[in-house]
Amino acid sequence: MFKIGKGVKEILLISFVGPDEPIGILTLQALVDKLFNNEQELLSNYTWYFIPAADPYGAKLNEGWFKDPYNIKSYILKRFKVKVIEWKLPSSCGDYTFSHPTLEALAVKKAIDMAKPDLIVPLHNNDFSGLYFFLSRNIPELVPIHGVDLKPLTSKYLRMGFTMNKPCVTNTITA
Repeated sequence: MFKIGKGVKEILLISFVGPDEPIGILTLQALVDKLFNNEQELLSNYTWYFIPAADPYGAKLNEGWFKDPYNIKSYILKRFKVKVIEWKLPSSCGDYTFSHPTLEALAVKKAIDMAKPDLIVPLHNNDFSGLYFFLSRNIPELVPIHGVDLKPLTSKYLRMGFTMNKPCVTNTITA
């Protein structure tokens, strides 16, 4: 885990949360470049924590198709997908308890416990369609997109009650 900035609010960004999701590290590289070169105010206002690869071994197993990302045959034949870090964190819901986390998930949990961030952003990518992340509550002002009001969109998804197939997770939206 890397740390930059001196702000009171703390943000943790995590890439390779899925071993076949390279967009997260590309996003981190662009953000770090922007922070160091253009956005000194963001370094003053926030403390940034970065985990470049939550699953480095899984990422290594995907290098075969990373070299040719637009080749669907290579993607299908060389893609390695077993686990997604935040799905493997210790948790409980009602009578169900998950207590067999992966070593990678335990490392991410330790980083979270050490940093105690105000915001955690696991950077996922959709197959061939960009970056996405989850919010635990409706915060449309976090993502202003060129003057587009996201409130109707986020409210629509919250009303639909997406639960990510987990009965104890509610009010989850993607952006």
